[in-house]
Formats: sequence, C-alpha cells, structure tokens
Amino acid sequence: MKLRLMTMSAVSVCVLLGLVSSAGANTPIKPTSSQLKATSSAPVEGPSWLKYPLNSAWVYENKNFPNKPTVGAAVQQTTSIKDFQQATNSGLTALYSYGGDIELLSTTNPWAPATDGKSVCSQAACLSAFYLPKLPKGAKINHVTAGYKRAFPTLHIMPIIDARINSLGLYDDGTIAKTKKPYAQAMDSLNKTQAETLADNVANQICGDPNAAGAQFDIEPFSISSKTSGQYYFYNRISSDFAGKTDLNAGCVDQANGYPNGRAFSVFTFAGAINPTVAQVLNQYHNGYVVDSLYDLGDPQAIKAGKVASSPSEYGNNVSKEIRSMVGAANRYGVQFQFAVAGAASAHEFVRMQPEFSQNYHQKLQPAAFMSEYLDQITQSPNYICLMNGLGTVTGTCNGENNTAWNYARRLYLGNAMWAFDTKMPWSPCKSAPNLKAHMVCPHKKENNLYFPATYNPEKDPNLIAALNGLFKK
Repeated sequence: MKLRLMTMSAVSVCVLLGLVSSAGANTPIKPTSSQLKATSSAPVEGPSWLKYPLNSAWVYENKNFPNKPTVGAAVQQTTSIKDFQQATNSGLTALYSYGGDIELLSTTNPWAPATDGKSVCSQAACLSAFYLPKLPKGAKINHVTAGYKRAFPTLHIMPIIDARINSLGLYDDGTIAKTKKPYAQAMDSLNKTQAETLADNVANQICGDPNAAGAQFDIEPFSISSKTSGQYYFYNRISSDFAGKTDLNAGCVDQANGYPNGRAFSVFTFAGAINPTVAQVLNQYHNGYVVDSLYDLGDPQAIKAGKVASSPSEYGNNVSKEIRSMVGAANRYGVQFQFAVAGAASAHEFVRMQPEFSQNYHQKLQPAAFMSEYLDQITQSPNYICLMNGLGTVTGTCNGENNTAWNYARRLYLGNAMWAFDTKMPWSPCKSAPNLKAHMVCPHKKENNLYFPATYNPEKDPNLIAALNGLFKK
C-alpha cells in the first residue's frame, strides 16, 4: 500500500505542472438568472448534511500504529482532534481519515504499475482500492473509521482514497518521469467498462463500511476534460453508485445506518480544473463537491529554480487569486466547495526543515514564519471577507465585484478542511529536485527530510488556535 506518497498534502502536481488557473481573475463572476434559480433552495436528492458548516480535517495514522490493532482499539489522532474541537468550539463536522489507495496493476507483472491503458488488467480484481485490508483479529469492518466514529459519533467520517496518476517525481522535468512510474498512471486511459468496474469496487468497499459517510478522493492530478476520459467514467459512476442508482452488492443508500440519500464524495483540486463536465458529475445527484486547495500555490518556475518556501505575503497574493477563481467557478458551474487550508506543513508553506539541509539552504530559502501567519492571510483576504459576508445584501459591490456574485457563491460554500493530523511529512528532494542539490546535504535514507510542523501543533505556534478559530468557528 502506498501511503499518501505526497499526493494532496504537500505536493499537488496540478500546481507543480502549472495547472493552477487564474480563470475568472479579471472576468465578471456574476451568476446567471438560471443559476440563481437552481440554488434558490437546498437540494433534496443528496445527503442532507452537505451544507454549511461542513468543516473537516485530514487524519492519517502512522503506518506502524497500532502494529496489531484489536477490536475497539483507540485510533491514533483522537486526543489531538478532541483538543482541536475544544479549541475551536467543536468546529469540525467531518473527518477525512486515511482509507487507502488505487493501484492499477499490469497484466504482464501483477505488482508493476501499468504504463498505458492497454496493459491494465481488465479483471475486477485488478481494478480496486486497497481499503486498509489488514483488520484486527475478529474485526469485520474498517477499524479506523469505526474508531473515529466511536470517538466522534456526530462527525461524518469520509475515508481518503488517493492515487498518483502522473510521475511521482516532485519536480517533473521529463527525465524523472522515466524512472519513477506512478502506480495509477493508466487511470486516465481506462475505458468505460474498466473505469466503472474500478468505481464499483471502490464504492462497494466504502458503502460496505457502516461508518463511512462517503469518500474524499485525492486522485492527482484531478482532470475531467471530456466525457471519454477514464476519470470521467470513474467519477460519474461513483456519483451514481453513491446515490444508489446502480445495483451494487453494498447498498450505498442505507437508512438503518443514517444514509437515506446515499453517500457523498469530494475531489481535491484547484479552481482551474472545474468545468461544465465536472459540474455535471458532482451535481447530477447532489452528492459531490470540490475541495479547493488554498495551499501549494507556488509558482512552478520559481520552484524549479530552487525556491521552495512561500513567504506569508507571497502566499497571501496567491491565496487571494485562488479564492476569487473558485468563487468564479462556483458562479459559472454551480458546484459546492470547501477550501483546504494548511494548519500543518505543506510543500510551500512551512515553518522549518530538518537539519539535514545545509545552513546556506536555510538562510536562502526559509522564511521565519508560523503556520498561523499563513492562515491569517486567508481570513484577512478581501476576497474571503467578501465571500463570508455574501449572505448579506445583494446590492452594491465588494472588492470591485457585484454582491450578487458573492451571495451566490456563499450559498455553495460548505466550509474549510484542515491539513492535517499526521505524524510526519516526507519528502526526498535530493532525488527529485536536481536544482536544489547545491543547497543541501543529502542523506541516503529515504524520506527523512521532513517539513515542519508535520501535524497540527498549537504548542509551538502561540497564534495557531486563534487563526484556526477564524476559519473553523461554527
């Protein structure tokens, strides 16, 4: 099983390849009359809890914890989450707990990632997700979702299913990709039958778990550019499966366990990836939404030149653009959305690195910033303020935009998702970023260069709780 592999958290490949769009940055974002009518009342088909405030956090267990879980065992991040809930006046309403990944296997070598659609095994057994298969002795359900549901019975638990479609190389210059094969590279080229088989297998696993309210898909890079792509077939089928519109073995519509309108799903991406086809998939049963990343927004060219960290002021400029782009996408396509915010280290926003890096590297690239300073840039952004005030008057303007646009987007805004409750933040830059080698002392151990803080840690950031309160208060 590949745990994270620097997917959503720290290295969002959409950003690194320059796919973060500023669409809508200089164009009107006012909704049409038909869009306003479409959201004049809450949708009735989808899960009733998909509404503001849907505030969540990503949660990862150390792969060695617990080594031999027992039925009813506590899960690793419970105490930290309880502290967070107390600090933010029970600001969380959902948890994204790590569930597993998608690995498309080859017909010639059952353990090798496929390199194109033709070599993907078409058998159902090869098109599946590894959904924490090692259960405690005597357990019949996922012990992680069960543990968090037991600890937080009112929260919606949505397992994370991740995958890497393109190169695993952090800085992909074309040469790294030849030596590092992603484990789901063929997903975009799956045909309709294969992609729907994969979706059905994933949905059976999620819906077979009575504690899973749905899934948080971190399949990167997210891209639905046409109705003939593997990702389109996959997500379109997931939407139908979760709405109970197919004949799955596991019923996703489950009145007894609290899912009378089926399960929900989200996709981690950026505003520039949203288009009419994405909106169709998410909205057809009102059970899908976007998690728009407000981190890892660095300039790809600056990254390749050797600059890693964003200063808070640089981050503020980037985040303001992304918020406005997402508001524009919401207005154009009517999709519900969350913002993903970094309460712990990401690839471009972090406090410090491990001392394996040379002193010269620290002095050249590392800003003296707390995570709270990055978070404050969100709440202080005029665009975020306009959005949060969007349910007020529809007359006049806010930050140069008609208030009708902010009002419409505010109806679709669900809340925020915090990165993350975790134990480490791995990155191996010496292998992935040749341009940075001159600034580093590269150790030989794998993944022992870590960003900090690796997890939500208010003890070392005196203003972190106040900053998060501004984003997660009910």
